[in-house]
Amino acid sequence: MKKSIYYLIFSILILNSCSDPEFKAPCSPQCINEGTIFCEGKTVYSCEIDELGCFVKKSVENCDSNEICQSGVCINSGCIDECYSENLSICGDSKTILTCGNFDSDICLELKSEICSDRFICKHGVCIEQSDICIGVDCSNHGYCFDSGGNPKCVCDSGYIERGLECILSTNPCDSCQYWEVCVENQCFLGENRCATALDCSDGMICNDEHYCETPNLCENITCGINSHCEIIENEPSCICNRGYIGENCSQCDENFYMNQNGGCCERVCSLNDVKCDESDLGVGRLCAEQNGCIKWVRAHDCNYDSTKKICSLNGVDFGCVCDSDYITTPQNSCTPSCSIENCSNHGVCSDSTGVALCSCIDEVLTHYYGDRCENSCEQKCDVVNSKRCNPNNGLQVEICFQDSNGCREWINHELCSGELHFICEESSSDAICSCVDGFSLCGESCINMDSDVNNCGDCGFVCDDGMGCFVGECLTTSCTNDSFEPNETVSTDKILANGIYSNLMLCRYYSNDILVEDKDFFKLEGYNGTIRAAIFYQYSEGSYLNLKLHKYSVNGLELVSDTPLNRGFAYIEAQIQPQTNVAYYIEIIGNFQSSYDLVIDGSTTTNIPSPCNYIKCQVNREGFDTFLYYGNFYEFSTSNPVTMIQCTDVDHDGCLSYKKDGVSNDPFSQNSFECPVGAQDIKRGIFGCVGATCDSDHLEPTVANYSVIPKLEWGGVNEIFEQNLKSCVGTVDLYYIDINSNFNYEITVDYDSNLGDINLLVIDGTIQDDNIVSMDQEKYIPSTHYRYQTYDKNTQMVTFKASSNGIKVIKIFTLFKDGKNNVTTYSIKIRRAQ
Repeated sequence: MKKSIYYLIFSILILNSCSDPEFKAPCSPQCINEGTIFCEGKTVYSCEIDELGCFVKKSVENCDSNEICQSGVCINSGCIDECYSENLSICGDSKTILTCGNFDSDICLELKSEICSDRFICKHGVCIEQSDICIGVDCSNHGYCFDSGGNPKCVCDSGYIERGLECILSTNPCDSCQYWEVCVENQCFLGENRCATALDCSDGMICNDEHYCETPNLCENITCGINSHCEIIENEPSCICNRGYIGENCSQCDENFYMNQNGGCCERVCSLNDVKCDESDLGVGRLCAEQNGCIKWVRAHDCNYDSTKKICSLNGVDFGCVCDSDYITTPQNSCTPSCSIENCSNHGVCSDSTGVALCSCIDEVLTHYYGDRCENSCEQKCDVVNSKRCNPNNGLQVEICFQDSNGCREWINHELCSGELHFICEESSSDAICSCVDGFSLCGESCINMDSDVNNCGDCGFVCDDGMGCFVGECLTTSCTNDSFEPNETVSTDKILANGIYSNLMLCRYYSNDILVEDKDFFKLEGYNGTIRAAIFYQYSEGSYLNLKLHKYSVNGLELVSDTPLNRGFAYIEAQIQPQTNVAYYIEIIGNFQSSYDLVIDGSTTTNIPSPCNYIKCQVNREGFDTFLYYGNFYEFSTSNPVTMIQCTDVDHDGCLSYKKDGVSNDPFSQNSFECPVGAQDIKRGIFGCVGATCDSDHLEPTVANYSVIPKLEWGGVNEIFEQNLKSCVGTVDLYYIDINSNFNYEITVDYDSNLGDINLLVIDGTIQDDNIVSMDQEKYIPSTHYRYQTYDKNTQMVTFKASSNGIKVIKIFTLFKDGKNNVTTYSIKIRRAQ
């Protein structure tokens, strides 16, 4: 506070003295003779007297670029200025200074180029000395070099990134950040205490030229008196005298200074007209002369030592330029270093026989030297440029040998092999690539185990069907349910077949405990003489086949009689059989996939095998009702190929079996046209024709043929359901449903009195919602894929199956009576499951 008061008093005194008409402040005249018009450069000035009584120059006119100022007048010069600010220097590139001035015989301004020496670079129009380590490193002219722990390193301009000692263009968003910013998640943010403008700083602070927030200069708005200036002393602005001035008002000269005729203080440094060569600036010659009212050493001669390596010399009072003692004078009168001062950093051989000292760098084992003076070095970490290897510490990384502009070689990351995707780096001679690990093959850009991948089984893009696995490159199931003829893999099993249709036979081919199980089916034929015909039907998929063969077997083994070519779901053979002693005939079924199939054998000479559908009758009363009821697929042989498949079913659900051939039904008793006899009081039309109108019910009724509301059978024990005293009426269907779990074996048994009627049992896939059956798959039945009812003269019906998934199974019970008297029979149902 005390200093502020002193400053205030001092300022008042100065202002008062300036307002006193008797006070005469010393001044330096800028011109003489008021009213004189004169030229300085390309500007016309007039000489005037200011309010202090001093002579000052005042600008009158600036001449155009093609004019000069002469005798106070702008006249055409006959040339055009190349630049506009005399003595202004800028950088043409990192090594060239361009200076604006009059350097030739005309009067226009030109640009003069000056090359910075090897140890210097151009920054802001001045040659700045580089660190020794950065000599020869230009950072691709998009940055500058600095010494980083004894090694050269480039700091690249915005938008460029460092690559060795080069700056290359980058597309990384972070490279666009300014030097006062930091990059976080590809966005630029101000660094700590950094700013773009003062708005980024705290109150009272400013943003300086280096983009740091700082306290403002307290002297910025302080005006001190003549021959004084403001300085910050103990955080307070104070006015102090300029060098050479002393006294209360800075109006007296200090010791070794004298006052000139303009009232200014000048230092005593030389005698007028003396000459010398500058001891510190070797290329400069100085003359003792008056300048701005003082006698001083002024620059009178310049040899441009930094660029020419010539020093100032004197011949009496005349200046000259000679090469420095450590440099050689060339025939062109320029200077070049001699080998007396050039040792090539002890890593090369110097030669100046051509007048220029040149270094030939010599590499050592694993070390490379570079630079004009072999002053830089690097470790050579690889031998052959662009060769590749696998990273010795990471078997997934491919590296490439990279050489920078200085000849330094090192391993850099080239490609990363994804171990999670079964890739690995693999070397071969001087190359390395990302390859699949053992057991995997390349499909597109992925490594795939074609031995086990269900989407690329055995080959890229080959997809296994649902429910199948891929084993050793082949789509196979993991289990197989044998048919009733197994085992019949060889001729020794003697499974004998006669004319007929054999449905749902199974040819097994699957993997079990990593072992491939492949099946063959052999069937023996007996009693045939003459023509025999056989056919198989199966579900075809691309690339799969079943093959049908007829063999003759004797002491000489199997002899092929007839064979079928590869086929698509159907195979047929026709051959002649002649009975012979010690000779038997066999049908053989082989294939390349697991499949169920139907086998049809016909040894007759008729043109057709009658379908069981032909034996089914549909009666209007209970007398003579046929108890043989069979749903399934049947086949018709004609005198020529092929065998025709016929679907035998109750087409319109009226209880009358018929068949469809070529999509047309042959059922003459359709519900649409069939009615029960008029007046029959005890007869009604049911699902299976006209039957009795009354029926007793049991405790689970209604169990009607309505899939929306049917009872659920609950598991009374952990693994068993048992219901008894259930009643089934002729012409009706009892429906129940159960929940099942996958991977369990199930056994459903129905016991009844076959003297009263035969029970038919069927298990159907279904889905349930809110305890109601909402949909049923009426084409998928257990245990076979064929739609089948069967009746036998026995007291038990049983179905066994293994569940492949969780879900709902519907149990369907239908009763056929053997006479026309019984209308109801009693039965029990038992359901058991085992792991």
